[in-house]
Amino acid sequence: MSWMSNKTGRPKEQGGHERRNISVDKPTDTILKKVGNKSKFIEQCILSSSQFSWKIFHEPNETINDKQYKHKTAATFVWIPNNGADNAVLSIRCYFQYRCTGKGLRFRMTINENATSTIRVLGRTQYTWSRVYTDSDFLGGIKAFPNQNHYTIEFQFKPQGSEDVAYVKDIKIFLQVADCMPAL
Repeated sequence: MSWMSNKTGRPKEQGGHERRNISVDKPTDTILKKVGNKSKFIEQCILSSSQFSWKIFHEPNETINDKQYKHKTAATFVWIPNNGADNAVLSIRCYFQYRCTGKGLRFRMTINENATSTIRVLGRTQYTWSRVYTDSDFLGGIKAFPNQNHYTIEFQFKPQGSEDVAYVKDIKIFLQVADCMPAL
């Protein structure tokens, strides 16, 4: 399908619009037929695409845990969306430095108290950078429900064995988020 605007939009002195001949597939054409001001709709979609962004959090301090059966929170971050009714966490990445005695450590993340599965990291006696962990590394993915007023992200860990002590620091978490998504 091909679509061309009938008008040029705003006058030139207000930034104006140039006429464009664009080709779209059938599903897109079906949506565009439902939209009154197509130029404004396309402009808003392009502008709002900048609302898909990465939020970066960093906790440099060291946290120690010697309790095998209790996750300890080493970092807490809060993201407050601009629009509490139209937002989502799309994906998450994290990495950190760690060291531990014995078998290693286990870590997980929570978003608004919804915990991920636990990931095991092998023991290292010297501080070592972990690899970058993504949504798919957690069994069942990341459980983050959309359209929340805020998102509280916690990085929690515990030692693998009862005699072990685990240390983490330099925790970095990257959230890909959508904020103020355009309505159709």
